[in-house]
Amino acid sequence: MKKNSSKGHTKLTILLLIIVIGMTTGIGVKVGMDWQENKINKNNHVQAITSDVLRQQMETIGELATVKYYYTNMGKYEDNLKVMEHDVPFTKKSFTISYDGVIKAGIELKEIQIQVEDSTIRVILPAPKILAHEVDMDSVTVYDEKSSIFNGLATEDVTGFLKDQNSLMEEKAKNSGIYQDASDNAASALTYLFQTFLNSNGQQNEYTLDIQKREQTNATDSDYDLEK
Repeated sequence: MKKNSSKGHTKLTILLLIIVIGMTTGIGVKVGMDWQENKINKNNHVQAITSDVLRQQMETIGELATVKYYYTNMGKYEDNLKVMEHDVPFTKKSFTISYDGVIKAGIELKEIQIQVEDSTIRVILPAPKILAHEVDMDSVTVYDEKSSIFNGLATEDVTGFLKDQNSLMEEKAKNSGIYQDASDNAASALTYLFQTFLNSNGQQNEYTLDIQKREQTNATDSDYDLEK
């Protein structure tokens, strides 16, 4: 009886060992498969970072109108009828006008160039430009209005003068550094946008952002060869 009992105990032990080994092997295979799957998914996710994907992210921020230049302007308009480049007496018309306006400067999103190469995301910003110039018509005030029966003031005089003044104000805004500010702010906005996107995908340490700013004065299209 003892001999049979010993044999039964041995068979039970062997059976338990087989079950344990099978479970351990199964767990190992499962862990290995999960690791491999995660590796594949991770690699696939890295490969999904393309210029098209990044461009889609840019579309979420809309227009990069990054700087606003507010101003109040006052200008004087004068005009005379002329004959042989000489003013005709008693034909002078004039007025002084003041108004408020705002100039928006930034970059066009569609002109941004993006290239993903290995672990580098290279972004070329276009030269900044004036995107909008708005005059607050409710703020327009006309002073010292003068005209003659031979040379009366017309609506075209005011609109034409405003157009000329707007050009002067845009030049003043450029001289104040509005283009430099617009370019710097655009670079900061895109850096934050792309880094946030990479962080959300767990890839913040896998890519280097290289954002280059095209200057308004000295850069041309031939200086850059990235595909949009």
